Amino acid sequence: MNYYSVYHSPIGDLYLFSDSINLTGLYLKDSKYFKKINIGNFLKKEELPIFNLAKRYLESYFNKEKPILTDDILKRLKFNDDEFNDFDKKVYEETLKIKYGRTASYSDIAKKIDINNENKFTSLKVGTSLAKNPFLIIIPCHRVIAKNNDLKGYIGKIENKIKLLTLEDTPLNDKFISFKEEKNIKRRCKWVKENNYLYLHYHDFEWGRKSKDEHYLFIMFILETFQAGLSFEIILNKREAFKKAYDNFDIEKIIKYDEKKINELLKNKNLIRNKLKVKASISNSLIYKEIVDEYSSFYAYLNSFFKDKIIYENDKTTNEYSDKISKDLIKRGMKFVGSTTIYSYLQAVGFISSHSKDCFLYNI
Repeated sequence: MNYYSVYHSPIGDLYLFSDSINLTGLYLKDSKYFKKINIGNFLKKEELPIFNLAKRYLESYFNKEKPILTDDILKRLKFNDDEFNDFDKKVYEETLKIKYGRTASYSDIAKKIDINNENKFTSLKVGTSLAKNPFLIIIPCHRVIAKNNDLKGYIGKIENKIKLLTLEDTPLNDKFISFKEEKNIKRRCKWVKENNYLYLHYHDFEWGRKSKDEHYLFIMFILETFQAGLSFEIILNKREAFKKAYDNFDIEKIIKYDEKKINELLKNKNLIRNKLKVKASISNSLIYKEIVDEYSSFYAYLNSFFKDKIIYENDKTTNEYSDKISKDLIKRGMKFVGSTTIYSYLQAVGFISSHSKDCFLYNI
């Protein structure tokens, strides 16, 4: 007799299938391969040992506990030999080696399988194998991306691929999907303007992700202080111009900017030409560096207030954390760092998660 059970996950219902001893499938309900299964041929049963093992793994995974797959599960993954050939199994074997929070490309896997590089279509074949992955999450095909960092291709919808990589704290700010695929994601925060690709990408790949990247934390801090009183979309559209004008946000260079450089920045029509904000960006950078020297990193400084917590809340513009940090920064001599600005910054770099309840990234 064949059995099935259901695990309710943050990306949707996951259906587990078994022959009573082995796991024969793990599919997302909405995936095209699940739709091919005649559920009437299976008896619902929740308490099979293999189901319990798999569900414990999934529970640990979605709780961000970085679970390690053991032989108790791996040796009980049963492939249908009529559907999966030796090449498919080699692809799954290599995919299982990709570590939590990391990614590999289709061509990376292809090279490991086709050592002599005799078949130029091997990367395409890897994609075909992963597209029919019978054990979602367990065989982490969501960690496989294109060589150019395009996230395209996932059996369980692109938004779920982004959710899973986000859950694993995988750096995504250098990743992308096509504008067409971006526009196909419908469940986003209402403030996102879907006709602006930069805005879509910022929401999906950057905003609200807990970042420990010191350079990124500094970049966003400077940009948020320029945002004060403006839409962040304006700042985002000018980010590359800021990056070029501000020496790739090299803090050691910024703290040495003189009147000549200030005038140069004020004449740059691609920037926010507010003299007070430009001057504050320099003086704030000096204080920022002092904080880094004091705490060893700006992340450590911010975390001294949060104690490793992430605050999940919507529809606020300040809270007790932004109040305290703002007060401390002002006391240290910074400008344009009111509680509203700091709250926006904390949202941007993931100390506060504010994706709305109807957004596909809610509470991830």
